[in-house]
Amino acid sequence: MKYSLLPLLIILGLLGGACEKNKTEPKKEETAKCDSTIFCTMELKSLFLDVKDPNGQVVVLDKVVSTRSNGEEFSFKREPFIGMETSGRYAFWSDNQFESTNKTGENIVVKGIRNNQEIFRRNFKVGHDCCHVLLIEGNTNATIPLPE
Repeated sequence: MKYSLLPLLIILGLLGGACEKNKTEPKKEETAKCDSTIFCTMELKSLFLDVKDPNGQVVVLDKVVSTRSNGEEFSFKREPFIGMETSGRYAFWSDNQFESTNKTGENIVVKGIRNNQEIFRRNFKVGHDCCHVLLIEGNTNATIPLPE
């Protein structure tokens, strides 16, 4: 009696294909986890925005307010360090927000406030690298039109 190997090969091929279908991609949450063996520096990092007018002159703000999509706000006042109050450089996110920042990124809206009025608004995407916050998307140079 002769037996054909064709049915056996078809069955093995189907079983092999079934194994392939059971492979799954890692979930986004799994790839976003941090390795607990990472060594991080103990410095406090911040993300900064440089604010100038069209002539390149520094624009002095009273504060910068960063708002998450859930409405939570963080206020950053002018830095009290020598020279920073007139540098036009303002923190808008820092390692103080690290624990609650999504590693893969979250959108925030940053508003510049002067004399209790909003003078600009910018969108950013921030995340972290398991040690410090980082900028994922957005231009950190803001040019503010001159007042009329």
